[in-house]
This record gives sequence, C-alpha cells and structure tokens, in this order.
Amino acid sequence: MGTRKVVHDDQDSIIQYSGEWFEKTGALEDVGNYGPPYLHTLHGTNHDASISFEFDGIGVEAFVSSIVSNPTTDPDPNLECFVDGFSIGREPPSKVPENYENLCGINGLSAGQHKLHIDIKVKSPKQTFWLDKIQYLPSPSMPLDNKTIRIENTDSAILLYHYDLMFTVNNYVMTAVTWILVHDA
Repeated sequence: MGTRKVVHDDQDSIIQYSGEWFEKTGALEDVGNYGPPYLHTLHGTNHDASISFEFDGIGVEAFVSSIVSNPTTDPDPNLECFVDGFSIGREPPSKVPENYENLCGINGLSAGQHKLHIDIKVKSPKQTFWLDKIQYLPSPSMPLDNKTIRIENTDSAILLYHYDLMFTVNNYVMTAVTWILVHDA
C-alpha cells in the first residue's frame, strides 16, 4: 500500500462488531518486538464473532495482537477476511506472540466504497482474538478532514534538516502530530 493511510483504532465506532466482545486498555503491552498495541487498546473475543468495516479507498489492512495456539497445524483462533464478499484469506499466523501483526490486506481495489469483513472462529474459550486497528489507503478524491493519517518514514514529505524534523505536506493541514515508533525486525 502507499505511504499515507487512514488509521482507525479498534475503539472507533466505524468498526462494527458482531458477537460477544470485550475491550481492554493497557493489555499485552510487552508482547513481541513491535511495541504496545496502537493507542494501548484492543477488542477481544473468546467466541465465534465477526467484524465489518466500510471504507472509501483502494486498499485495506487489519492488524491484530497475535497469540495463536497451534499456528502451523490447526490455528486457534481461525480467521478469514473478505472484501466486498470475496475472500482475501489471511496472512499466516505468527509462531510467537506479537503486536502489530498484519492479519490480512489487499491492494489494487477500484476507488470507492468497499467493505472489509472478518470471520473469527474460536475453538477454545481460553483462546482470544485481539483486534488492534484497521487502516486503509483512501480514494484520491476522499476528503481527509478529521482523519488520523499514517505517514511512513519513507514519505517524501518528511525532511530532516539540521536535526529538526520538518513537514511539508501539500494539501494537508496538520493540527496535531503523534509519533509512534514501530521497530521493524
């Protein structure tokens, strides 16, 4: 996906949850190598459930905190992602517990409205699926007012000048900047 994405935390009301869910703040902070969950919040379920997310874009990704039982032989929880009713599968589950795990994603959608749907099948009530965030590459004509935008460190708008970080982002008005460090192993 491109370098500027709209990010929605698991707490955002645009994400629709079906089934039994619970919310956690400050959970799984020390899991894996990539830092704590985004904004320190997670939505979890120990039951069969689903997630729906509508967006105006050309690509989408879902991220989880992954603690999967039997990741190579019989993953629990078992998951499948769909966009506009067509399966896009899922990434192979991590063999070790990890935050910022890319569950699934797709690029190259036609610009416009789409729907991401995630089916969750939990085999053991001791096992939990944790949603962290969903991010998407917006359609070129979509207004980005009041959206949280992720700008990658490779974006040409980020300049290092005399050890000061400066933004020259055309067509964007920055009202706040939050720095989130994600260590890529």
